[in-house]
Amino acid sequence: MPKLRRQSDEEAIAAITSVKGLGVWSAEVFLLFSLQRPDVLPAHDLGLIVAAQRMKRLKERPSPKQLREIAEPWRPYRSYASRMLWHYYHATPAL
Repeated sequence: MPKLRRQSDEEAIAAITSVKGLGVWSAEVFLLFSLQRPDVLPAHDLGLIVAAQRMKRLKERPSPKQLREIAEPWRPYRSYASRMLWHYYHATPAL
């Protein structure tokens, strides 16, 4: 793990996903929670997608690409925004 701490987000994600069975979502969540990186947005996370849909009052769920676009103004604090979206997801009723 010390090597992962020194790597960029992209390098760490590549290293983690090289392990069979670990994908991008797993790597991003590891960076967010275990390595406490400040600017990680797991854009394929269904909880984040649904929370963004609720928050923005969208008729359709945003795609991961659309979620990244929504989250662009939150740089460099998208990890904090991700945590807030998960909280929002659990705290608000379904539409």
